[in-house]
Amino acid sequence: MRGSDTTRWEGEAPAAPKGGAAALNPARVPHATAQQELRPPVLGILLVMLFLALGCGKPEKPEPIKPAPPKATTPVSTPERAEAAKALFEKAAAEFHNPSADATGEQKTQLLEGAAKRYTQLLQDYPEQKRWCAQALRSLAGIRAEQGDTTAALKHYDRVATDYGNQEFEVLQAWKAAADLLWDAEKQTEAKAYYQKIITRFDRKEIPPVYKIILNISKKRLR
Repeated sequence: MRGSDTTRWEGEAPAAPKGGAAALNPARVPHATAQQELRPPVLGILLVMLFLALGCGKPEKPEPIKPAPPKATTPVSTPERAEAAKALFEKAAAEFHNPSADATGEQKTQLLEGAAKRYTQLLQDYPEQKRWCAQALRSLAGIRAEQGDTTAALKHYDRVATDYGNQEFEVLQAWKAAADLLWDAEKQTEAKAYYQKIITRFDRKEIPPVYKIILNISKKRLR
């Protein structure tokens, strides 16, 4: 007979306690619960770190390419511009450069710089006026030579030939001035290079008399 609820039949296995294994070992419950509570946050942190490491953020917008500035165009030569360039050159020579030859001290310095300023202005404002630009550049080189700046003077003399090669008389005078400047500075080897340029380019049958004079001087220096 079955008595009370606590009575069991003979041979019947004892019933498992309510609560399963946890009821048999209550001490394991808190430990298991703690592991379950820790796992989700740790996994989330790892995912965030992986996300950042892989650079999965929003892609940066590429910087827009700025268009190149338009190239400056050379002004068109007109009779009015040619006359204006001529007037500026003549003003620089008559009012500043030529008077500097008789001046001294601070007055000479101011006159030379006044002439240089106007020659430079002509080169900037009237680049298409090759004739006047070549003369202005050669005159500017002469000013730098007079001021003792041989490097700048030679640079300007060379530019006469490279920038205004079709202005033959200006090229001839520029090379002659550069050669004489170096010769007077006792740099004969460098000077002879300029004299040789004169001979190579201008030693031909049909040349003006003044060309022949400079050509003969150059030949004598190379002897």
